[in-house]
Formats: sequence, C-alpha cells, structure tokens
Amino acid sequence: MMIGITGMGGSGKSTLARKLCELNNKCVHYELDEVRQEVLKLNELRQTFISIYSDRILTDGIFDKKKLFEIGFSNSDELDLINEVIIKYMYLIIDTFINKNKEKIILLDWFLLDKTKYFNICNKKILLIANKENRYSRIKLHDGMAINKIEKIEAITSNYSNSAFDFVVSTDKPISKELINRILGSMEDLK
Repeated sequence: MMIGITGMGGSGKSTLARKLCELNNKCVHYELDEVRQEVLKLNELRQTFISIYSDRILTDGIFDKKKLFEIGFSNSDELDLINEVIIKYMYLIIDTFINKNKEKIILLDWFLLDKTKYFNICNKKILLIANKENRYSRIKLHDGMAINKIEKIEAITSNYSNSAFDFVVSTDKPISKELINRILGSMEDLK
C-alpha cells in the first residue's frame, strides 16, 4: 500500500509522515527530495546534463548544480527538461525501495509527487497546505534557505487540485490526533 503526501515546501509533509510512522510500525517513510539530492550526485546524471548544457553548467570544468537550477528557474521548459532527466534516475531508486517494502505501508513525500508516476498509484493521497509565512519560516529553520530561493521554487511548483486528494489538511495549526487517527483508519480500511 502507498500513501502519497504532497504540498508546498514547509507544509509539514515529513512531519506528518513521521507521526504516522510513530503510530503505525507497518509504515515506512521515503522522503523523495532526499532521493533527488542523492541522484544529483551521480556522475552519470551529471554527464547527461553536461552533454545537454555543456559549459553553461560548469565552474572551472566541474559540474555546478547551482548553475543548472539557475537555467531551470529562468525558463519553465528548461525546468521541465531538467526534472524529466532527474526523475528518470529517481525512478530506479524509488522502484527498488518500493519493491523491498511492498509488505509495508509506504509513505511517499515530495512537493512534486503529483508530477510522478507514483501519484496515480497511491492508495491514498494527502495534500498539506499552510500559509506562506508559516511555510517560509519552516523552510528557513529546516534548510536555512534564503527567501528569494524559496520564491523561485514556489514559482515552479505544482498548482494542486484539491479534488485529486483523499485528505486536504491545513498545517497552520498542529495536526489533530483525530485527523491522524482518521488517516490511520483509512489505511486500515484498504487492507
């Protein structure tokens, strides 16, 4: 069984996933942004991007992730291409994780989850929403990210359709135990 948790950065995706795992030992959380970070370290992926963008993404002959994303943030078509290449590599790792944990309840967490093949195969989908000030504060605290970088990421992230989700949860206030129990109960109903 797979549960998809998505929402803008700082909306509380990982926090909710951790709470669900604490209350149900059959749950396993996979934070897909960590997979993306690992994939970006792969030499094969870097060589793919160098073949596409050549010296535009090199600093002193070395792959520069910052330059790659500057290209993406300045042009949505380029960003789509960058994400398409990254996601292909991510799929290999995520598929392996899913196969190893198919007897568990897999919680997939990523702000771009709805852009992946996993979104449509999730048994339950949860969208977390929070106001901009709360999200930005959480991101700065967690990642130390500057506001201008947060705004660039926000500009390219998904416009979520609430109707595509089983749960739409505001995280401006702490998530209630009642809601956690409803989510856990919905997982039990799927068995």
